Amino acid sequence: MSRLNAQEPASSTALNAVAQSNAPAVKTETDGTLRSAIAIRRLSIEAAQRALPVHLEGVTTCVLTQLHALVIQDATAAVYVLNKQAGGEFPEVGDRVEVEGVTGPDIINANQIKRLGAGRLPEFERPSWDQLINGSLDCRLVEVRGVIESLLHRGNGWSRVSLRTKDGTLRVELRRAGIQPESLAGLQDAVVRLRGCMFADRDVGTLRVKPAQVRMHSAQVIVEEPAPADLSAVPQKSAASLMQYDPESDAFKRVRITGQIVFVRGNNCFVMENRQGLRLLDVRPAGLAAGDLIEAVGFPQWGYASPCLRNVLTRKTGHAALPAPEKLPSEELIGARHDATLVTVEGVLASARRTPVGHVFEIQSGSWRFLARLASTNPISPPLRLGSRLALTGVYCAQSGNTALGEDVAPIDLLLQSAADIRVLAAPSWWTLRRLLALAAVLGLLLVAALLWGTQLRRQVEQRTV
Repeated sequence: MSRLNAQEPASSTALNAVAQSNAPAVKTETDGTLRSAIAIRRLSIEAAQRALPVHLEGVTTCVLTQLHALVIQDATAAVYVLNKQAGGEFPEVGDRVEVEGVTGPDIINANQIKRLGAGRLPEFERPSWDQLINGSLDCRLVEVRGVIESLLHRGNGWSRVSLRTKDGTLRVELRRAGIQPESLAGLQDAVVRLRGCMFADRDVGTLRVKPAQVRMHSAQVIVEEPAPADLSAVPQKSAASLMQYDPESDAFKRVRITGQIVFVRGNNCFVMENRQGLRLLDVRPAGLAAGDLIEAVGFPQWGYASPCLRNVLTRKTGHAALPAPEKLPSEELIGARHDATLVTVEGVLASARRTPVGHVFEIQSGSWRFLARLASTNPISPPLRLGSRLALTGVYCAQSGNTALGEDVAPIDLLLQSAADIRVLAAPSWWTLRRLLALAAVLGLLLVAALLWGTQLRRQVEQRTV
């Protein structure tokens, strides 16, 4: 029945026994009647299409009046019920009902729905990220916590919300019944909890789940923290303290920092506070530039070599000259503490290419190689020659490495502001490998020619002597 049925992996008998002991009981009668929601959901599509008999009792958790459908949940799972009976009183949310019908692809086609009285709604589940994106909690009552990044009223009773959770961004289609567009106004950047009956968004023909997309009926929006009206009212922290232990740390607890922008790439910024680097992701408003002094409010995010804030609101407080870069010798090139800071590195130009978004240079510095990136497609004048020794000034950007496990942050990128950040220290030697090989080839040809000439001359002398 379930569109997400997975093949059971091969395992030992003991593991299978443990899995079966933890699974809800599947209730069936001797005549094959299915009496639990989990038994219905475990059917394959082919089995469900055989219209197997169903007799189910549960609590109504969602009513879709226009579709003549409802969702029933019992102690094992929840299932979608299509009401085929004509007339009669339609159940309401919270009613305990008895359903008789037959199975269909992922639904129950009900022949009779009988109201048994008031029931008790189950607790809202707080799904993991995997459960949100794989559809395993389809038709269940869930609660999802996050920050509203964007809102769109689609009409036809639906609103679309982009919700950033602590694990990723989720697109939620909210049914207007239970939440009006005006009630969503002003909720962008607010920390909220969305509650409702969740349906996995999938392709109707193939039943393929659309990752990180769900629909939610009878939705409720609970605002935990509205968008800040005054950035200065948010508690301030130093950039360095964001990486320190905090027993009250929360992915949805805003913090405020001050600093100077040293590089801008799209809607992301690199900021320095004294000598500490900091990354700002999803920055608003746009139009900030290197050298701007700012006040920034956002949500801490871990996983980078330097502290990071996401969903950042900024206020420009001034402008100043950029701080002096730190000169990094090749033996100190790899280190998480340099991330998001201005540095100067010397090295030899190993390769250069121009891409649709700018120039990319491969630099050899001691035993390390890294990439220097210049976001400009204009030709560099004079052109850089391979083998030149360069001094490059830019922002250190670590690309990988888990600092929590003590791993290196290599590889790294050096982000350049302009061609003026590239200084030629020494031109490459005239004696390149190509030229040396060419000279050796010429000398070899001359040697062969001399041997041939000498051989020919000796033959002529011998003939004249005879």
